[in-house]
Amino acid sequence: MSTVKVEEIQHPSNSNNAVSVASDSSVSLKHSGSEKLTTTATGVNVTGTCTATTFSGSGASLTSIPAANLTGTLPAIDGSNLTGISSGVTVQDEGSALSTAGTTLNFVGAGVTASGTGASKTITVPGGGGALEFVSKTAITVSNATTQINFTGLDQGFVYKIVCAVANMSSGGEQRIYLYLNGSSSINTSGIIDYVGADPGSTQRWTDGNDYIKVYTYGYEQYNWEWTMDFYTGTYGWFRGTGHPNGGSNYQAGWGNFWGHLDPSNYASKYISGISIQQNGVYFQNGSKYILYKYKES
Repeated sequence: MSTVKVEEIQHPSNSNNAVSVASDSSVSLKHSGSEKLTTTATGVNVTGTCTATTFSGSGASLTSIPAANLTGTLPAIDGSNLTGISSGVTVQDEGSALSTAGTTLNFVGAGVTASGTGASKTITVPGGGGALEFVSKTAITVSNATTQINFTGLDQGFVYKIVCAVANMSSGGEQRIYLYLNGSSSINTSGIIDYVGADPGSTQRWTDGNDYIKVYTYGYEQYNWEWTMDFYTGTYGWFRGTGHPNGGSNYQAGWGNFWGHLDPSNYASKYISGISIQQNGVYFQNGSKYILYKYKES
C-alpha cells in the first residue's frame, strides 16, 4: 500500500490550489483558491450556494429558508408549530361558540348582504319591519316602596309601546301617565296635554290642558290594572291607549280608550322623551310589571 503525502494540489495550467490538506487531515476543496467545501470532525462546511437535485434526511436544523423557495406539497406532518397560517373562523351563536371552527360562512335570509374588501367584512341582517324591539322592563318585587315607575332617555322620532302587564296597587284609583319633554329630567306639570277618551259612561270624553294622561274607566278604578299605550317621540307627537281594571266582581265592567297629543301651542316644538307612571301617590305592590318596547322601522 502506497501513501501520498501532499499539502496542496494544483492543475498544471493554474497556480491556484484546488485541494488543500491540513495537518489534522481535514480537506478543503477550492475554487480559484477560495475554500468552498471543508471537512471537519463533525461533517462539512460549505461556503456559498449548495445546489442538488434532491435532498434526503432530516431537515430539523434548517433555518432562514425563504418562503418563496419552498414549493411543492407539504408532507403529512404535525403542523402545530407552523406560523403565518390563517386559522379557522370561530362561529358563535349569541356568544357561545359552535363545536367546530369553520372556513366558510353562508348567510341566508331575505335582504342579508355582505360587504368589505379588506380583512374585516360586514354582514348586514335587516330587522323585521313592524316588529317590536325590547327596550326595558320594570318589575316590582318589594311592596310599599315605589310610587312611580319612570322610563326616560328615549330616542327621538320613534314609536314606542308601554305595556302594563299588571299593576298591583296599595289603594284604588286610576293609573296616571306623566310625560318627560325634550330630554328634561323632570316630569311636565304645565298642563299642556290634550286628549279624548271613551269609557262606559261616555263615547267621547274631552280632557284639555291636563298635567297627565289618565287611564279612566268611568268609576271602576281599583287596585289592579292592565293597559297599553303607543306613543310617538317626535315633534307633532301623539299617544293612544286602552286599559281596564282586572280582578274582582265589578272590574269586568270598567274599560277605557284614550288618544291625544300636546296642545297646539307646544306640539310643534316639544316631544315626548320619557314617561312616568303613577297612581295618585299610592304604592306599587309586589308583582307589578311594566315593559317598554320600540317599533322597528326596517
